[in-house]
Amino acid sequence: MYNFQKDINNKSDSELLNRYIQSGNLEILGEIYTRYIHLVYGVCLKYLNDREESKDAVNKIFEKLIVEIPKFEIQNFRSWLYVLTKNHCLMEIRRKKTEKKRFEK
Repeated sequence: MYNFQKDINNKSDSELLNRYIQSGNLEILGEIYTRYIHLVYGVCLKYLNDREESKDAVNKIFEKLIVEIPKFEIQNFRSWLYVLTKNHCLMEIRRKKTEKKRFEK
C-alpha cells in the first residue's frame, strides 16, 4: 500500500516544490511549509512584536505561497521563504504606519 505521508517526508524541499508546481497539491505545499513554520513565526514575531498578528501573518504567508511559488525559480526554499516572510512583515508595518497617519488626520 502506498504511503503518501512517508513518501513526502523522505523528499527534499526542491523535490517537493517541483511536485507542488506540477500538481498544485496543497498537501505537498503544507508539508514543505510545516518544515519551516516555526522559523516563519519567529521572523514575524521579531518584526511585528505581537503574537496574534504573527499567527495571522503565518497564515497569510501560506496563502501567499500558493500564488508566489509558481512565479519564481526557487533554488533554496528556506532562504527564499525567509525573504518572503521578512518582506511581508515590512509591508504590514508600512501599512499600519499609513493607517495610523490617516487616522491622525
